[in-house]
Parts: sequence; C-alpha cells; structure tokens
Amino acid sequence: MSRASTFRQRASWLILLAGCLASSVTQAGLCLVDKDAAGANNGTTWEDAYTHLAGAMLHSHCDELWVAGGTYTPTDSQDPQGRFILQPGIEVYGGFAGTETEREQRDPRANPTILSGDLGDGIHSIALVFFEGFDHDQDPPPAPQVLDGFTVTGGVTSSINEFGAGIYIDAGTHIGVQRECNPILRNLIIEGNAAGTGGGGVFIDATIDGFSSPIFENVTFINNTALSGAAMYIDGHGAAACPTLNNVTFVDNHAEDFAGGILLIQNVTEACLVMNNATFSGNTSGISGSAITISAEGSTGGTPTFNNIIVWGNPTGDDKQFADLHPVAEINNSVIESGCPTGSTCNNLVSTDPFLGALGDHGGLTPTMPISKSGSAFDAGDDATCLPTDQRGVPRPQGEHCDIGAYEKPVGFFADGFESAPPP
Repeated sequence: MSRASTFRQRASWLILLAGCLASSVTQAGLCLVDKDAAGANNGTTWEDAYTHLAGAMLHSHCDELWVAGGTYTPTDSQDPQGRFILQPGIEVYGGFAGTETEREQRDPRANPTILSGDLGDGIHSIALVFFEGFDHDQDPPPAPQVLDGFTVTGGVTSSINEFGAGIYIDAGTHIGVQRECNPILRNLIIEGNAAGTGGGGVFIDATIDGFSSPIFENVTFINNTALSGAAMYIDGHGAAACPTLNNVTFVDNHAEDFAGGILLIQNVTEACLVMNNATFSGNTSGISGSAITISAEGSTGGTPTFNNIIVWGNPTGDDKQFADLHPVAEINNSVIESGCPTGSTCNNLVSTDPFLGALGDHGGLTPTMPISKSGSAFDAGDDATCLPTDQRGVPRPQGEHCDIGAYEKPVGFFADGFESAPPP
C-alpha cells in the first residue's frame, strides 16, 4: 500500500471518528421520555425512552429532557408526597410526538403534555412540580431550571398550613444556609390546583434570607384556588423574591380572602416584581385585591412595576381589584377597572372597558383573551415598554401602537374585532 493510500485511509478513519465524537457531544445530557415506549427504558432513543418522567428527572446524566405528549403522574402509587423534582440546571420540554430529532420540531398544541397530581381515589400530589434551590454562595451558580410546554394540574394541599399545590419554587433558607432558585417557566397552562393556605397555582418561597427571581413567559393561570394568592403566592418575608412575568393571563382563579390572582408579601428587603403585558379577568377574592394584592409593610424600598396590564371584571369584597396595602407599586399604561390603588404611582391609567373576548385558543401555545378594536386597550400601550411579541408570538405593534394586555390585536381580520385563530 502506498503512503498516499495509507494517509487517505487514516484520514477517512479520523473523519469518521470525529463525526462520531461530534454526534456524541451533541447528544450529551439529552434524555427522552415517552410513557408509551416499549423498549429498553434507558432514555437514549424514542423507542427506548424512559417511561417515568419523575424518575428520569433525577438521573444525574439527564441535563435536558424531551417529553412526548400524554398525561404523567409523579408516582405509580397513591403517595401524595410524590412530585416532579427539577434539580438545578435541568431543562424539561414537553410537546413532542416521539419522532423528533430537533427540539424546534415539537408541537405542544398537537401533543399536549400534562403533569397531573390526580393519583386516583381522591388522592392528589402535594407540591406537584418542585423546583429545588441551591446554596446562594455556590460559585459558579448552576444554570436556571427550565420547564416549557406543559399543563400543570391536579396539585392539592389539604392542610390549612400548606402552600404551593401546583408548583413550588424553593428558595427558603435551610438550616441556616441561604438558598436561591431562579427557574424559567415558559409556555405553561397552570390549571385546577388548590392550596389550603396560599399558592394554589404557584408558591415562590424565598423566606428567611432566600433569593428567587423566576421568569414566567407565555403562561396562563386558570381556576386555581387558595385561601389567599390563589394563582400565585410570592413570599418574601425577610428575603428577596423578585419574579418577572411577561405575557401572562390570569382567569377564574379564586381566593377566600385576598388575591385570586397574585399575592406579593415583601417585608424587610426591597419589594421587587416586574410584570409586562398581562391580562386579569374573572378572578375573585372574598376581602380585597381580587386580581393583585401587594403587602410590603416594612420593605426597605423597591418598586413593584406593572406595564401595559389589563385588570377587568374581577369581583371582590370591596371593589378593589388591585390592592396596594402599603403603597409601593408603579402602574404604567394600563387598564384598571377599579382605578389607581390608593397611594400607588399611576401613569396613563384608563378605567374604561377593554371589551375582552372569551378565554380560548386564539393561536400560540397557551389560551388567551382577545381584545376588541373598540375597547380601551387597543393601540393604547406604551411602545417603549411593550414586549416585542404577545403571548401567542404575534409581533408588536400590529397597529399604530402596541395594545395593552397579553394579547396583540391583528388588524384587518373581522369587523366585530375578534378573530378565532390569528397567526401563532
């Protein structure tokens, strides 16, 4: 064999080896989950996918999980302590058919992926989806957990002293160690969860010097219940709980006392919450603040900020749909039916009807409430603070200016101002 032939053969082997190594690196840390798979149950291919999602989440080699459509419970038994635990750094994506080779090929609308706490016989999981925190001094910190493309439903806490039925974000201090938890929650429907005290949908626990800055994007909260903070309870007692909520919709969440939608409790440290382009409707509370209640007594400053939000049609005991109990909030370019909360800073607020349509599938991955062209939210947003797309992914602005709320009205569809399925 000539030297040239030997060189070409070695080069071919090196190219082949490099290709294999590249393929291996590309797939490193990826595990597949399909409850109906019948193969080796090792997560390496769709045929051999893991069948139990909760177990797959705990495998240390699984940094990213792709989950095929279907309904998943956290345990095969009826143990209410069974839960889906997302450890720091893991990313979990739903909405796959079970054939994809790229994440972008998934279709959560065609392949709904449901995390259910209904274990049968009236037994439900407590803290159904649990985001585990890490030590605040960890250097470097882990990447944020990601949960994307799921419905979270059926989490129930039965005790009056229990929080966080659907999703529990744990940044509370543990045995004197400061904790932190900053997940990204995207393209989710959080529906039908019930907590004995607070956080039927979501509980953010940053108590006793904890740190939590979760990001919610394109999320809809529906029919969650609790004593207070039915859809979301943010507990920042002596801590920094600073969530960001972008393109979110809160509908028909119910609290016995305060906040069918969101309750923010922030003492000692700065009050820090940012919300952009949100819609609240049909949420109720027995006492006050049916959509939003802020209690920041003793906070050291900070300004919870709300830009381009709709708060309309949320019945409550005292007609205050937005209650700022110890005034710290700033509300900009928004539609608030009950007007500016006493003591809050309000800029360009309107209190005339946005004429919201029914919650439904209007494009995108999560249900939304359309607005009407004849309503107060149309073309009334602040272009400088509006997000670049709406909850469905429709670019803003569609008209002369962006719209207030989570929904951007496409122009030129139908004369009545509503469309059944605008572009996703």
